[in-house]
Amino acid sequence: MEQSPTESGTGIGREWGRPRIRVSAIAPGPIRGKGERRTCSRVEEDKVRMAASVPLGRLGKPEEIAAAAAFLMSPEAASISGECLTVDGARWLNHDLFQASSSAK
Repeated sequence: MEQSPTESGTGIGREWGRPRIRVSAIAPGPIRGKGERRTCSRVEEDKVRMAASVPLGRLGKPEEIAAAAAFLMSPEAASISGECLTVDGARWLNHDLFQASSSAK
């Protein structure tokens, strides 16, 4: 059975906690950037719809994912382990799976 990043992080965090190794994960939402052509539809309408599916009303930025990773590695996060940090503008709260339009091929 395949585990979600949250379930995997919790189990690995528990396993590696004794030797004081922290394990965390980041679950990014749709991100603007160089890889956008691979991850987002090439149809502009779909990009607008995808951004609209995010409560913050925009796609994330690579720098925001990097900042989340930097935080998880920082001394300020020393007691965080076994967690999956969702960085998606609250998109997962919508329970709205984005479906590309049929013209996006």
